[in-house]
Amino acid sequence: MEMRFDRDVRHNYMVLCGITCGEDYRLRMVSENHPAGLLRCSLRNINGESYLYYEIDSKQPMRNRYADKGLHIGEVRRLLRGILQLADTLEDYLLDMDHILFSADCVYADMRTEEFLFVYCPSSEEDVTSVSGFCAFSEALLSYVDPEDEKAARVVYTLCALASEHGMRVTDMVRAALEEDDEQDTDPAGEDRSGVMENMGTVPTGELPTDRGGCIRNTGSPVPYSMPSGNGEDKPFDGWGEDDEEKREKKGIAGLVWAVLFMLVLIGNLVIRQRFYLNAQENYLSLATAGVSIAMTALSLILWFRGRGEKKKEDTEREPSESGNGWMSAGIEEAEQVGIPGSERRQQISFRQQSADDEEASEETTVLTDLEDERCSRLYGRGGEKTINISLAQLPLTVGKLSGCADYVIRDPSVSRMHTRFFGDGTGKATQMKDLNSTNGTFLNGRRLAPNETVSIRSGDEIGIGRFVFELR
Repeated sequence: MEMRFDRDVRHNYMVLCGITCGEDYRLRMVSENHPAGLLRCSLRNINGESYLYYEIDSKQPMRNRYADKGLHIGEVRRLLRGILQLADTLEDYLLDMDHILFSADCVYADMRTEEFLFVYCPSSEEDVTSVSGFCAFSEALLSYVDPEDEKAARVVYTLCALASEHGMRVTDMVRAALEEDDEQDTDPAGEDRSGVMENMGTVPTGELPTDRGGCIRNTGSPVPYSMPSGNGEDKPFDGWGEDDEEKREKKGIAGLVWAVLFMLVLIGNLVIRQRFYLNAQENYLSLATAGVSIAMTALSLILWFRGRGEKKKEDTEREPSESGNGWMSAGIEEAEQVGIPGSERRQQISFRQQSADDEEASEETTVLTDLEDERCSRLYGRGGEKTINISLAQLPLTVGKLSGCADYVIRDPSVSRMHTRFFGDGTGKATQMKDLNSTNGTFLNGRRLAPNETVSIRSGDEIGIGRFVFELR
């Protein structure tokens, strides 16, 4: 079978050529019922030959999706569980797993739902068997796993070991790999440690739930955390300093609102005194209301100005560390702790800064080679009111609007989640570009590339990504 890509006015397709399934009932089951977990397909007869067209809109093959960012444990488990669910679904339609094409080019990741979709090819060819294809697929998974994710690598290694054994079905291999993963992630007491703690009210003292990148995750509830105090005891930590700033900002806004309200009361009181005749009692009441309004207005304005002053003071105190001179304040604090006078501290800091500047100035100037100049090519372009410059110094580089998958993010509706990929040709002499099955296409000098088509680009070429037009320099 031969694979190619095509598109019409509305859809992108992966096309399998040389199909000999004829009027097989399996083709009708797949094309008319569209079982969950499979790419939607249709049979087309063109010039006496049969072609299977699979819709791949908003989907990326694993070869593109995980070329730069590897599979983590959650995605590996989702892939394996998707295979088991697919097997159950196919049984409902009287189909089997023998005609699933397991390869990095035929297993697709849906960029909208984050689920994996598979290709069912009801061909009568004898070389289309799921077991042999799955063995090669499990070995290929090793190159797509995140090397820093030990759990993901462990599951895939287990899968490869099971695939090397003969006589096992695909579902048996997958189920055994998942069961072993569950056993290793569960302690003898039965406590599940398979994933990151989520939606929990508390966590152990000194621990915070983190994601793969080490960032603190939102658990949906307050997380008690202990920090050491000055006397050696632990005290609860209930925020990162942002709550106090938000409270001060809210108080300042509330003070301004109250000041405006009392000023309106004062103005209304003056209008009433001018337009109506007041007796003695009403006159005293009006004067009291005016006095209270003036006092409350002044108090509210004082609170508002005080909040603004505290905020400016904090910004001024944070400015040295944010501007990159945080080491200076750290040196001052360290000197104060050992009892060095202020004048000597300033002299030491000035000497350190001068020494660093002299050392940097004494370094030899680096000469850029011609090869480095080529690698530092950039894309200069515009799209509407936006001006964008994309550096191609570090390849491969994926351009799209989904931050989790694209290296350079363009927030524009005309750009696909993963739109275009730039990479080297392997020799370091040329740069290549590949359209990643984008909805609005990738253009080179006015010609629209076919889905997943790869071309070489050179200086002066005009490249279109969505509604943006770039020039390579």
